[in-house]
This record gives sequence, C-alpha cells and structure tokens, in this order.
Amino acid sequence: MKIRGLRVLMASHGLDAYIVPSGDAHSSEYVAPCDERRAWLTGFTGSAGTAIVTKEGKAALWTDGRYFNQAATQLDGSPFVLMRQHEPGVPDMPEWCAGLKVGVCGSLAPLQFAENFRDKGVELIPIATDFVDVIWGARRPKVPRNEALEQPLHLTGESVASKLERVRTDLKGHALVLNALDQICWLTNLRGCDVECNPVFFAYAVVADELTLYLRCLDPDAGDEAEQLRRRGALLQHFGREGCAVILRPYALFDAAECARCVVDVETAPSYVRGDDASRAAPGRDPCGVISPGTRLGARTRVSENS
Repeated sequence: MKIRGLRVLMASHGLDAYIVPSGDAHSSEYVAPCDERRAWLTGFTGSAGTAIVTKEGKAALWTDGRYFNQAATQLDGSPFVLMRQHEPGVPDMPEWCAGLKVGVCGSLAPLQFAENFRDKGVELIPIATDFVDVIWGARRPKVPRNEALEQPLHLTGESVASKLERVRTDLKGHALVLNALDQICWLTNLRGCDVECNPVFFAYAVVADELTLYLRCLDPDAGDEAEQLRRRGALLQHFGREGCAVILRPYALFDAAECARCVVDVETAPSYVRGDDASRAAPGRDPCGVISPGTRLGARTRVSENS
C-alpha cells in the first residue's frame, strides 16, 4: 500500500521515479522518528541508505558495507532490491535512473547529492512536499519542538560573540546559511534534545551583519503564548550574556529564497538553495568552493568543550 500510494503521487506529478533519502532537511545521519521516511517506507532501519521507487514496478535500496547483512534481512520479502554500494557490477543511483524523470523532496536533497546526478545526466526534479509525508499522514510521529538550552561558557570555552567574529572574518563580507544542526549548536552555545542521543535542536542560522535563528521551538505549535514568551526571553538572555544580538524567528518562517542570495554551506545545503543557478548563492563566487567556517572553526574549540 505504501509503494502504491507513492506511485499514485508520482503519476500525478509526471514522474518516472522518486527518491527517498535517509536524512532530514539538515542532512543529519541520525534523525528524529518523524524524519525516518526511508525506514518507514522500506523496513530497513540502518542509519545510511537511499531508496528509489519507479512507476514501472521497480524498487531498490542502496546502502554501504556496514549494513549489507542488516538490509538483506530487513528487505527480505519486500518489494525492494538491495543494491550493495561500491560492489562490482552494482549500478550507482544515477546510472540506475538514466533516462527517467526523477523527483525528490527539495528540502531533503543536499546540493552535492543533486550535483552527482546532474554530472551523470540526470536532472532531479524538486518536489515541495515529500510524497512519503503525504502517504504517512496522521501516522507520522509528532515533530519535536523541544526547548533549546544554554551551554555554559565554562563548557563551551568561547563566547558566541567571539565565534561570530571569527566566522565573519572568514566570510569576508559574504553571508552564510547553516543548516547542519551540530554547527548551529556550536555557533550558538545552545544544545537540545530533538534527536535521540544527539544534543541538537532543529534550526537554521543565517550569519550576516546580524545573526538570525529560525527555531522549531518557537513555532506556534511548540506551546501556548506564555510558553513561547518564556522560551524567547530565555534565549534573548542567553545571547545577551554571550555578548551578541540575535533575531529570533519561528522555524516555519525560514525562506529558501533567502538562502539563494547567500553563500551556503554546500556540503549539507539542500538543493533548493540554488534556485535555477548555483551561482546565485554568491554573485561572482563559486559556491562549490565554499567550506563552512562553522566546520573549520568548530573543530578548534571542541577539544575544550569535551575536556
């Protein structure tokens, strides 16, 4: 029934195939239950793997050598054929999709993932609302919107103001959009519990002349008005102690078009940040040459955080 529903949606959008990645909108390897789309669709629960379903009756799942045995067991009796990545004679995903009109939820496809398909002649078609979410419906687990909590300075080893100064120096007048949750946690000296066993919270961060955070814990569904005011006040106090100003917005207000006007973290950025042309991310600058300062600079202070 799941695959049948998927194929109905594919037909309504004129697609020959649809990709279901493992990650969430932040390219996380470990995801919240509400983002376990590939696991729900296929029955394979490993942390890495990508499923593709075609309208002509084929379905396959690619995973790496860590999960060959697990995937073979969990896919047994299912419509999905196991594709053992990097094994002799096993086609990669773009090769398998050659000549097909292939769709994927735009917020779940990292830029480099989409570029890999493009380099091999397959242009992915972005879909605004993920098909799996549609057929999952009311059965889908609740989206977590837990509070983002302060990490004391004696544990982080560096203030947010200092980190922002170093990031802006690296940016040389450009802006940066972060969607990797661990990088946002490092930059903001905040932690959360939105993903089991991972101290992260759902957010996007835009670093320009000002720091703007889009937080799920500030979405209207995250609590009543009094709770929203309390959370917002606690965050403002935190950033005041950290010596920097911040603009706080609900996660639901994040606008991908804003990303397309900024330098992005291309390693994990969703494909939709490019618009129709990747060069829009930073006029006159190749976005594929950008390495996130959050990755590079964060590595310098994590020793002090973990000591």
